[in-house]
Amino acid sequence: MSDVCKGEENIQVFVENFIDDEHLPDVKYTPFNVAGPGCECDPSEITYTGCDCQNEPCGTNCPCIQRSVGHSYDVNGCLLSNTQACPISKPILECNSLCQCSSSCQNRVVQNGLKFRVEVFRTEQKGWGLKALENIPRNQFVCEYAGEVLGYKEAHRRASTQSKDDPNYIHVLKEHLQNGKVLKTCVDPTYMGNIGRYINHCCDPNLYMAVVRIDNEVPKLALFAKREILDEEELSFDYAGEIGATHDNEATSVCNYLQNCNKNKSTYIDENGESGNINMFNETKIVDMMSMGSVSKPCYCGSDTCRGFLPFDHELYTELDSPTTSHAEDQNCKIDDDADSRESDEDLWKDELPNDVFLQLTTQLETKCEVAKYVNHSGGAIGSDLFWQQMSGNYGIQTRVYSFKGHSPNNPSRIELSNTELKEADIHLHKANKVLHRVFPSKSSFVNNLLRRDWFQIRDTEGVFAVGKIAKNRKTVEGGTGWTVQMALYEQKPVHVFDCRRNKSTKVTEGTCLWHRFSFKQRDRKSVV
Repeated sequence: MSDVCKGEENIQVFVENFIDDEHLPDVKYTPFNVAGPGCECDPSEITYTGCDCQNEPCGTNCPCIQRSVGHSYDVNGCLLSNTQACPISKPILECNSLCQCSSSCQNRVVQNGLKFRVEVFRTEQKGWGLKALENIPRNQFVCEYAGEVLGYKEAHRRASTQSKDDPNYIHVLKEHLQNGKVLKTCVDPTYMGNIGRYINHCCDPNLYMAVVRIDNEVPKLALFAKREILDEEELSFDYAGEIGATHDNEATSVCNYLQNCNKNKSTYIDENGESGNINMFNETKIVDMMSMGSVSKPCYCGSDTCRGFLPFDHELYTELDSPTTSHAEDQNCKIDDDADSRESDEDLWKDELPNDVFLQLTTQLETKCEVAKYVNHSGGAIGSDLFWQQMSGNYGIQTRVYSFKGHSPNNPSRIELSNTELKEADIHLHKANKVLHRVFPSKSSFVNNLLRRDWFQIRDTEGVFAVGKIAKNRKTVEGGTGWTVQMALYEQKPVHVFDCRRNKSTKVTEGTCLWHRFSFKQRDRKSVV
């Protein structure tokens, strides 16, 4: 009997089928969201800064706790709620991969993965399902609903090609922003996903969905127990987009930096300096199913409140007649952990960037080699990495994208590193950490491998051009980029950093800092080109 999760989860999950001879579909397993077509905000990248907490657990002064407007979980890992009717009343931001608190921190729950034993099983009318193999207390985390994060246009394309008999796994989260925009996150576990894909709909479910953010602004769709769930009970959630326990309550979330709060609402400062609230809920509208023809599907949940048909997002099945705000199309809609810097990496590069900037910067290496002889060593991250990859191609420069199993699978320049090769980086990461004072290795093998692949980006390079935030001491770079930069400095490589924190210029030639002796120094135009 094989593990459905293929060793990717803390607990093995097996299959039971006493109904027919059907086998599980051939799905690539991933315990977390991955970037799919049209997604320009990589769920695997680390863009949030971490806390420096040494106490156990993180206290009220922890910046992660403050962004969440107080603790999100109790000491047993249960999601805290103000009332039974509405379990979610504030944003949930867990401590992340760069935080110095331990893996047992109270503010780390969803990222720790499966905690309770479950089993995939064959149902009589609903295809595959997922059931509990032990009692699960109310408000305990059960699993994510994880898969490919798609651009809205790709989600619409996939939905439009489905027949009435095809299962629809696409889940659209809609976060309503103060400025009237709607940030949509589309998760599709059809071809790549976790065990959440097997959970069926119920009009009276025993799970509810909470939106949790950890390493970056891409939300995780986390499923928690709505009530006590008994051993052998089928797990279910409401596909209509129930956030919390009722349709009448909207959960307050955040898509910009939190500034302050009171007992009743979360307050933020938006990009225009205006304060206000953001309401977040998964707004899958229940429409006249008979008018939707071939896409309507009967519901077999059997509850007393059964609506008769499976809910779905009707917009996925109608013509796209207006621009859509999504993680693939609008990078201004994001949580930002720095109130003074709201642009993403891509925002800083995409406007007014000189066409010959790559050629200009490569001349800094002071070598007589032709530009076409250079190699761009990349990590394949969505944003600046892909920008450099495109610019490299424009100048005939070869790109090598260092990756590993489960990361950047669709990049044509991808080089998959083996576990043995990845471990070669550990000595260099430990050395870099003497200056960075962070956590390596972390509890996440995926994050560890992200950092390990950074070593291969700088190992054979003659110089480094990076996009990041230079720390206030001017000696290190924040975020995941800091590891790459620090390892390059130890190897005595020239390092140029476009400082997102202080430089609002979109021209690299006017915003670049160069490492000089003991710190990063601002360079004028003549010294850069």
